[in-house]
Formats: sequence, C-alpha cells, structure tokens
Amino acid sequence: MNSPAKRPLALLHGWGLDSRVWEALLPHLTPHFSVTRLQLPGYPGRPDGADSVAATVDALLADVPEGALLLGWSLGGQLAQLMAARAPKRIAGLVLVATSPRFLAGNGWNAGQPASLLGGFSAAVGLAPGPVLPRFATLMNQGDSLAKDINRQLAPLTKAPLAEKAALLRGLDWLRDLDLRPLALWAGLLPQASFLRIHRTAIVNLRHVQGLDRSAGDRWRVAFRQLDETWPVSRPHRQELRQRLGI
Repeated sequence: MNSPAKRPLALLHGWGLDSRVWEALLPHLTPHFSVTRLQLPGYPGRPDGADSVAATVDALLADVPEGALLLGWSLGGQLAQLMAARAPKRIAGLVLVATSPRFLAGNGWNAGQPASLLGGFSAAVGLAPGPVLPRFATLMNQGDSLAKDINRQLAPLTKAPLAEKAALLRGLDWLRDLDLRPLALWAGLLPQASFLRIHRTAIVNLRHVQGLDRSAGDRWRVAFRQLDETWPVSRPHRQELRQRLGI
C-alpha cells in the first residue's frame, strides 16, 4: 500500500542568514512535509540575478511546488506575503514567523524598528558585511530566554560563505521601504478562539500569554511564556482581553 503524498512546504529565510537556518527543524518537518528550502538571490549557492522585489518574488515562486504551504521568516515573511498575493493559486497557505507588514516605525506604525538602526546596518554592510551578521543575530534574539543557545546555533551562519554585499544591501533597502499593510487581510482570517487584538499594531496568540501586568496603573502590558519582553494593551481591547483571560 502506497503511503499518502506529503504536503509540500516551502521555507523562506530572512535577511542575512541563508536557508541553512532551517536545518535544526528539518528532522521535525520532513516526516510530515515535503520540504523545499528557498534561497534568496545572492545568498550562498544562488546567483544574484534579481535586483528588484518583483523579480525576486517571481524567481522564488518558480521554485515553490504547486499547492505548497509557504513559511516566511522576517524579511522572508514579507516576501512570502507578496508571493501569495502574486500567485494565490500556487500558495495554499501562509505561515509568518517574526514578521510584520512594515519593518520600520513611522507613518502610523509604532511596532517597528527606528530608521537609525537600519541606517547603521546599511552603513556597516557597505564597509564590511562580515562583522555585521553576528551583531544582527544577537539583536534578533534579544529578550528571548534562550538567546544564548540560539546565538550559538546561528553562529556558523554568520561566517563564510556569506550572502553577496549587493544582496544584503538590497534586502536592507526592502526592509526600509516595504509597507504591506494593504495586504494584511490575513489578520481577519485568524481563529478568534486563539487570537486577539491587543493594540492596533499587535495581535497575540492567547495560548502563549502568561499573564497581564497592571502594576503601572493605566499602562497595561501582556507577558508571554519564554519571552522577557512585554507588549502594551490599548484601552479599546482591555475588556475583551480580561474576559478571555478570565481576570
């Protein structure tokens, strides 16, 4: 008797770290999925032939199996959203990890990073990409209770072979310029039993909420399991949050 075909799953890494970033997860994924690891143009093993977002989206889509789930991390998550919008019949579903519609704060979006941080990275990459990537990996895991272990696992990816300088600089430009809020229709499709909006820029999975901190008076913050960082709760969403948490 033939085994049922595994569902295709395509994995798209983020800025700076290539598709090797998924290696630790493969033993957990391959028993259930037919996994394709996508590589951004200009990263190790893939020639740099796409100099625009549109060309990169098309190049990546050519490697995605029909009907695949597409998992994108950080910048890869932003590109994954564009890929799904470009070819909705090819992409069966999106899984977005540590990504958002907009990377930088500003223009009504407070959940992003300051422009000065990205500018600093661009200037440093322009001089020498090598020293930048370990710093980026450390920043990416800041606040995580397992940050030291994660940084140790990521260390080999911050050494040669590295992405080409042009590809790194281009990716930073995309993080600066992309604003995908008009595409964020997926937020309305999240299961209401598990997800709740706590701020106009934040939706949380209640399964990962550890508690609610109201010690600062009117400044409520949500605490998460295995995460040192807390997130603010705006007033319009507080009553429903209390009800959902049974407080």
